[in-house]
Amino acid sequence: MKIKAVIFDLDDTLLQTRKTKYAALKHEAKLFYNFSLTDDDITKHWGKPFETFMRDLFQNRYPYEDLRTHYFSIRHLFPNKAYPDALTTVQTLLAHLHVGILSSAAKHLVINDLKDLGFDYRQLFYVQGSEDTTVHKPHPGVFAPILLKLKQRSVAPSSDYLAARHAGLEFYGIPERTTPVEVFDQAGAKTLATISDLLTLLPKYE
Repeated sequence: MKIKAVIFDLDDTLLQTRKTKYAALKHEAKLFYNFSLTDDDITKHWGKPFETFMRDLFQNRYPYEDLRTHYFSIRHLFPNKAYPDALTTVQTLLAHLHVGILSSAAKHLVINDLKDLGFDYRQLFYVQGSEDTTVHKPHPGVFAPILLKLKQRSVAPSSDYLAARHAGLEFYGIPERTTPVEVFDQAGAKTLATISDLLTLLPKYE
């Protein structure tokens, strides 16, 4: 089997989103609503589509439009950061493979982060955001839009492990960023120590 494409999750895979955005959300809660959010509060809803995430996190106490406006007014104070090996790994893969990104964040936010951090996002075959699908991980249907883009390039399968597995994709997780290694082990999922380890897999399939 030869690898023809790689689909990356964005948050806490390529980018250190949890670290930067947790701080932004706590700042928003304190500045505009005078209460404190904890890591546990945010973790409980992390990974949901942005609108659902914000409504649930703030327990539907405030209009979503206000939550969104306030968040974007302070978001620039907490710029996202890439993991040290993420940029070089993606650029190396782009020279050989179709590379895409699937995220539960809004597409314009994903592209803004990629652009700000120096990723050549225009070379990606597709950036899928929350607005591109009505289902979300772990539902395997979350991959339908991005797999359709691959099909148009004559690439077929052989974000989240269960979704990837049921969609016919090979999954590799990076433990201890958001998920303990024991969880991946119990699910029978393959893991990488760091994102650049993905490059060592390429000769195996060529």
